Amino acid sequence: MDGLPMNSLSIALLSILLATVQPAHADESLSPIVSRLTKWISTKTRYSAQTPAPTLRIVSEAELTEMYRREAAGSGAETFRPRAIYLLQTRTIYLREDIDPRSSIVAEETLMHELVHHMQYAAGADKGWACANYGEREAYRLGALFHTEFNSAAPDLAKIVSDHRKLALLLAYCKRER
Repeated sequence: MDGLPMNSLSIALLSILLATVQPAHADESLSPIVSRLTKWISTKTRYSAQTPAPTLRIVSEAELTEMYRREAAGSGAETFRPRAIYLLQTRTIYLREDIDPRSSIVAEETLMHELVHHMQYAAGADKGWACANYGEREAYRLGALFHTEFNSAAPDLAKIVSDHRKLALLLAYCKRER
């Protein structure tokens, strides 16, 4: 197959094939929110506001759930329906298509949570963790702080903050050492 000429038909067919293999689409319209959240995270942590932005992709619930199940295989969390996921290998945040950070503070906090993970790995914070789950503690702690600062009108604020603290403790549990 080496040396086969690529004519315009071959290139067009390859482009169509690649387009169908990549169901997620990048969403550059969220760049201002990503930038603002990155700056906010940097004021609450030791992570740099200059951390390059991750790729952001919008996917269907089925696609996101399948990605999560592949990543969480054997963890007991395979039935969880995620709102978003960060994949270190591609430095990509995948947001479920019904989670729009422009329209809800809860959705914005979901994006912020995944940005925390992106910034943790960019800074090398994971090097000292006993397991990958350890990063959840900080992400949920910042989520609670985010709601405290920006969601004070929410009638269920105490429950949101309490739930974030409980999740931080549960998800930071490491079954085995690395």
